[in-house]
Amino acid sequence: MAYDQYTILCILAVLSALMIIAAIKFVRYKFRNEAKVNGERRRHPVVRRLITLLPVLPVALLLFIGVKVGIDLHNQSAAPPTNIAETAFAKAVKGDAAAQAELAGFYATGNSVTKDESEAYFWYRLAATAGNKDAATKAAALAESLPPEQKTAQENRLKSFKPSEKAE
Repeated sequence: MAYDQYTILCILAVLSALMIIAAIKFVRYKFRNEAKVNGERRRHPVVRRLITLLPVLPVALLLFIGVKVGIDLHNQSAAPPTNIAETAFAKAVKGDAAAQAELAGFYATGNSVTKDESEAYFWYRLAATAGNKDAATKAAALAESLPPEQKTAQENRLKSFKPSEKAE
């Protein structure tokens, strides 16, 4: 069974707290027996200090572990992902055929963008001209459902499309 580093830290914290408690109890017992032999009833100053620190040490140790875990978790958290359609668009306008097909799929299904079959047709056709056979099949299927004026408008847009160098 493998433990992660936080589980090990918690186990160590509990064990160290138990060891501190056992050490204090042992010291109290030892000095209590010596006091009985000598007739004294006072506690040794070290024992008094240890007794006052007893509740503080385990709490401080657990607090330290909690802060360490919190800092580690904060450092491990990734930035929230950007919209996948925006990422695909940035690559698609640069001429990436796979990104063009992916963006067309987003428009065809309405995933991450507003559903727009005309826009999906444009991006599928663009990916098809770059050699993506799957995109060519999907563009042909969409072409049947599009009105002729939308299809013509997208074909004209295809003729004027040039990949961008400065896309975000």
